Amino acid sequence: MGYLQLSAVLMAGLLLVAPTLVRADAALLKKADQQISVKKFKVAVRTITKAMNDGTLSDKQMAQALYKRGLAYNGTKRHSAAIADLTGAIWLGKLDGASQKGAFQQRGIAYQSTGHNKLARKDFAKSARPAVATVQSPSRKPATAPAAPPIPAFSTVVRSEKNSKTAAQTKVAAKPVAKKKAVIPAFRTTIAAE
Repeated sequence: MGYLQLSAVLMAGLLLVAPTLVRADAALLKKADQQISVKKFKVAVRTITKAMNDGTLSDKQMAQALYKRGLAYNGTKRHSAAIADLTGAIWLGKLDGASQKGAFQQRGIAYQSTGHNKLARKDFAKSARPAVATVQSPSRKPATAPAAPPIPAFSTVVRSEKNSKTAAQTKVAAKPVAKKKAVIPAFRTTIAAE
């Protein structure tokens, strides 16, 4: 058999097999939808990854697969992986309108869960969802900033410069500074931690 004949036979064989593979991958994506709907997120991740690794998905199917796997990763609290997949799905630009908004919404939830509230607000705005302050991931408490360290108490000691040898020390409680500061040129103020 010559080279041309062999390549023609191989091409014909691929044409017969390829539709079967595409249908198998589409079936895997439908199966993953069912797994996500019953909250079997880890199983859905494996199913979608298997469909993606077969290498026969079209760009539109790949975008859907990334979107669905991003949903599943959010369900397993692997938010960084969810951000990566959802960003890939958005970048491909092959999602329909509802899936596109859903991808921004899910990525916003993942950003919020990892403490990236500014990025979350941007994604929520693109998905037409309320601001971060009103949105909470059902699987996790909202991210909060760590508490500021306590401020130590201070006391102010006032000494007169005229009679520094016999000056009595007076303690004044520290209060918030008023808008106008009184200037007393004859006194020196020192602050000491208690």
